[in-house]
Amino acid sequence: MELEVKADTIFTGRTNPVAASSNPVRCTVDGCLHQANQSYEVTVTNNRVVPAGETHLVLFCDTHSKAGDTLKWQWSKVPDATASPRLALNEVFAVDTAV
Repeated sequence: MELEVKADTIFTGRTNPVAASSNPVRCTVDGCLHQANQSYEVTVTNNRVVPAGETHLVLFCDTHSKAGDTLKWQWSKVPDATASPRLALNEVFAVDTAV
């Protein structure tokens, strides 16, 4: 069973547009039905689990790409301790953003 991990999630500032596709990709934020148009690089810091930090790409729509600190992240440990990455993103919640 995966364990929830308390970690800080920091935007690195690196972004890339999501390529157009016949199968549009949805925004990562829980409950959002908008199409994602940018991938954002985030670094997860938790000195016990990932001492050097761990980088992930997350997809957001226009609205949630501007949400910043109102996003709440839920990470869990990957069961295989030798795996990379060591954390998996379960959900991203937006607090105080209108969609």
